Amino acid sequence: MTNRERLAGEITIMPISEPVRKLKIKLKKIENKDDRMITFSKRISGIYKKASKLVTLPRGDIAIVVFSPSGKPYSFGHPSIEAVANHFLGLDQPPNDNNHPLFEV
Repeated sequence: MTNRERLAGEITIMPISEPVRKLKIKLKKIENKDDRMITFSKRISGIYKKASKLVTLPRGDIAIVVFSPSGKPYSFGHPSIEAVANHFLGLDQPPNDNNHPLFEV
C-alpha cells in the first residue's frame, strides 16, 4: 500500500454546517432595583469599551450621554463632550487639552 492510498483512507469529509445565528432575546423590564442597577453598570461599561475602540479609527470623535435608572447622568467623550457637541452644532472651536474622556457627571 502506498502512502497516497493510506492517506486517502484517512480523509473524512465533514458536512457543511449551517451559519451560526444570533438568538433573539425578548427584552423585559428588570423589576428588582438592585439587579437593574447591576445590569446598567455592566452595560454602560460595555458601551464605554466599544466607544473607546471606535475613537481609535481615523477622525473618530464620539460623545455618549446616558442616564441611569435613578436619573444620574454618565458621559463619555473623545476628545471631549464639549468638542463633539460643538462640532455637531457647527460651533467648532480649537480643541482644549483638558480632556476628561471618562467621567461621571
